[in-house]
Amino acid sequence: MDVLLESARFKPQERARQTLDEQSALQWRPRGVPLAEATQRSLYKILRREHPTQDRTPTLVNLDCARFVAAENNGPFPPDEAIWRTTWSPNLTRKDQEFMWKLLHDGYKVGEYWRRMDDPEYNSRKYCWECGDDCESMRHILTECEESGQDTFWEEARKLWAHHNQGDWPKGDKFGVLLAAGLLRFEDDDGKRELGTERCFVILVATAWRCIWNARCKRVIPGPNGETRRRSTVEERRATWWKAINARFAQDQSATHKSYGKLAIKKDLHTVYEAEAVGIILGAHLLASEEQEFASEPSSISLDNQAVIRASEHQQRAQPGHGLLDIFRDQTERLLQVRDEGYSLSVRWVSGHDDAEFNEIIDEQAKLAAEGHESALAELPHVLRTRLKTSISAARQEYARRLDERWQQDWLMSPRYERHRHWAPNAASRKHIRATAGLSRLASSTLFQIRSGHAQLGAHLHRIGCLPSPTCEACGEADETVNHYLYDCPRWQDARQRMREAAGKIWRDRARMLSDEKGIVAILEFTKETGWGARGEKESEDGRPEGGSGEAQEDEEREVEQEKVDERGEEEEE
Repeated sequence: MDVLLESARFKPQERARQTLDEQSALQWRPRGVPLAEATQRSLYKILRREHPTQDRTPTLVNLDCARFVAAENNGPFPPDEAIWRTTWSPNLTRKDQEFMWKLLHDGYKVGEYWRRMDDPEYNSRKYCWECGDDCESMRHILTECEESGQDTFWEEARKLWAHHNQGDWPKGDKFGVLLAAGLLRFEDDDGKRELGTERCFVILVATAWRCIWNARCKRVIPGPNGETRRRSTVEERRATWWKAINARFAQDQSATHKSYGKLAIKKDLHTVYEAEAVGIILGAHLLASEEQEFASEPSSISLDNQAVIRASEHQQRAQPGHGLLDIFRDQTERLLQVRDEGYSLSVRWVSGHDDAEFNEIIDEQAKLAAEGHESALAELPHVLRTRLKTSISAARQEYARRLDERWQQDWLMSPRYERHRHWAPNAASRKHIRATAGLSRLASSTLFQIRSGHAQLGAHLHRIGCLPSPTCEACGEADETVNHYLYDCPRWQDARQRMREAAGKIWRDRARMLSDEKGIVAILEFTKETGWGARGEKESEDGRPEGGSGEAQEDEEREVEQEKVDERGEEEEE
């Protein structure tokens, strides 16, 4: 590329004279590959070769640290490629993979990063927030700081490792063990690798460093109002650890263990779409094997799936099951080549419930196949003599269905189920998700307050000590509960009538009103019109409703002020 740019600076006459020379002619001729054949991988390799990068010293130090720990526990020294390969290990989550990659590169903004800053405000961040160490580092944060509580997480990880009889914790530098977690190999008494044990160790280490880093960031990074959090206790750190490790192991079990609960994904999952594609493949195979006397007559294949028919017409189109359709197209092409010129093959759609010829016989044969009765392998096409690959679409659908079942089971076991089951009997209801998906933050907050009963109404405010009495200030006849506010208080009779007209027949069913899309809209309009009861009509000195948090009003005021600032800035620029 540099040669081309340099040659382009020559004048046309000089360039023509230069091209007479064979060497300069070779330099002037552009070289490359057709874009249609280039891939991102090949282009990236070319760029890396043209613009090589130099290894950073901290990266080399961390690689050697991981290399020596792996050699101390397993024997040979692993190359750099093996160490980098652990950063995209399937045993790590996406966030953990990114964390490991940045950790090896020493890419986090701690210690040395802030020390290089000239600004004193940033330069002061080089010190450890917990113990005041001169120059904080990731090694110090994750394995050395005595004040941060990182030792609690590593202690719990070692206890869990020993509890399951996994042997001794790997030897070597603590930070090196962390970096070399994906390199360490564990074997049984017969010298066979224990992949489950290796995965368990990676999960323990990754969960420990994630808990330590999260706890440190919560302490160092100020909150929205500039406040800093207090240092967590040992009990709190242990509770954090067990919550994180239980969730991580549950995720690993559902993804890897074949017999784990209802989340184990079977290998023979397929869709109706694929079954129809296999059906037309078998049809084409039967046509190819029919007797010669019928070979010249036009043929047709009938099925009741329009999606398969449309997809079979498009070649090289990426879609689920396209591999099976490619096989069908290859069969039809061979069939047309060996038949006479007047031969034709058509694929037709028929309704599944029509009285088509042989339809009942085909249904009976399909039932037998579903019960396990299979044809002899010699009678099947070669591509169907082995097990088909698991359908990605079917696996996703099955996993989503079983995950919904697990959500529902967890919701039924939740201590909050009894309080909220009147409006949320099904935690994974898609109807409920659709009903609340388009709500604003303020509308979502209002809806949740009504559902939970934690609303700015007299009953709740009295329960938390904000009001001396729970009596409704609008009517003074009863306690101001959510039910009284929505259905009984005479003060809001006109607004209630409009809510009734908007909601229709479901307006008296509170559970449906809080879960149905139509009812939710009617309730939100009611709360907006009434201003959340009598306290909504009373303005305090600062302009916010008394007894309320005023978060919505604060947000509106901040937005108005920001708009004014922006307008003044635009005027000054003009």
